[in-house]
Amino acid sequence: METGTCGTKCRSSQVSDLEDGCKSISLKTSTEVVSLKATNSLFVRLLLVAKSSRELDLQKFAHYNASLRPDGSLLPTTSKSTHIHELEGVVKETETSEESIEEPTILRQLAHVLTSIVIDGMALVQEMVVRKDVIKCCRDLSDCFIGSVDYMSRGYSDIYLLFHDYTITNSMKDRTRQLRTAGRAQDKGYKIEDSAPINDFKVFLGSKETKANLVIYLAQKAVHLSRLPITTHTHKGVMSSQSNMANIKSTQEEAETLLIMYAVAVSRLGNTPHIYSSDTDVIVLALRRVPDLDAESLLIMGSGDRRRRINLKPIYTAIGAERAAALPGFHALTG
Repeated sequence: METGTCGTKCRSSQVSDLEDGCKSISLKTSTEVVSLKATNSLFVRLLLVAKSSRELDLQKFAHYNASLRPDGSLLPTTSKSTHIHELEGVVKETETSEESIEEPTILRQLAHVLTSIVIDGMALVQEMVVRKDVIKCCRDLSDCFIGSVDYMSRGYSDIYLLFHDYTITNSMKDRTRQLRTAGRAQDKGYKIEDSAPINDFKVFLGSKETKANLVIYLAQKAVHLSRLPITTHTHKGVMSSQSNMANIKSTQEEAETLLIMYAVAVSRLGNTPHIYSSDTDVIVLALRRVPDLDAESLLIMGSGDRRRRINLKPIYTAIGAERAAALPGFHALTG
């Protein structure tokens, strides 16, 4: 990644500035002339740049950090959550199976025992905020967390519990995280042990050091206490209570990409992966890899009463292989 931002590169190249929200250009199509106004959409902003200078090499331009304004502040994303609803809308409601997931439903839906649930661990931790009134220490948090893992995994053959790597520094993700917390006092991190108090859940999770320690603590608890065979993946590697499991060595920072890697590995073992995550990126990444996944693979999204299943194969079939392959790039550009 080059230093600087797309905005500063625009200014130095004397092309349209990505921050020009009041400017508009006209794009001529085969049938009409379309007026395009600058917005926070990275896709639209890159079109503005491309239109303003034919001499600019967009491939080189793309090496600059596009999530930052010229002044270095964070450019917020605005449209990612709409993509899930748009993708679900390309198939009939009966095919996407958007019903709430209750235990009897899951047990009816699982056609065989070789179905693995692949869980975004930190997404489940974030769900624990609804129980903040009863979570007073790390032991309480681990009890609620393991209870949720066990509840979600009823009817499955085994569990894969995956976590972000919070030890990586100077990455784009780390830089974005720094910008989001700019101006706020940063906690040095909590020592994670059973008796460690949790007075404010949001403050408790506000430190990278705390989260890095917490994922190890929860992974160890899960391996020792889970009632099903379980494999966990953290920045310290893989811990497992089962022998025949997917074991991936990875330098990936985010759990979203790990989820897909493990889903593919689980499929190659002959199991059907059900992926749980609340992140909008996961459906895009999963659709890209549908040819590598078991035909019955699905995504579980939402929380509580709003949790629902999204069957991946019908959406992939509806949009086609080429559009599915283009989705990750389009998703990144639309911001």
